[in-house]
Amino acid sequence: MAIEATDMRDREDWSNVARMWYNRAADRSPTTGRIQHHLALLARPNVIREMFYYTKALISGVPFVKARDSIMLVFTPFLEKFELTSQKYPKMESSLVTAAGILFRVPR
Repeated sequence: MAIEATDMRDREDWSNVARMWYNRAADRSPTTGRIQHHLALLARPNVIREMFYYTKALISGVPFVKARDSIMLVFTPFLEKFELTSQKYPKMESSLVTAAGILFRVPR
């Protein structure tokens, strides 16, 4: 996001405004995965919330296929560097995201 380089309070304020509008759009178009994808982007740095919205983007009535690449960006650090992520995040969060990443990677 362009606002990331400035004050974190500004980033949080503008993220909250964007989140409010995307939630309104999601209420009006609940089957549109692209809106859920945008909510996932706004959920950073909460990995559980990111995973939730990316999953919704993929299983929506009109799935947003590019969300697959985005959710892999969430899973990859947990799958490749579990020791680092388990120190950065609470054990329950890192275990949940790692397990979801493992299941997500399983070939169909």
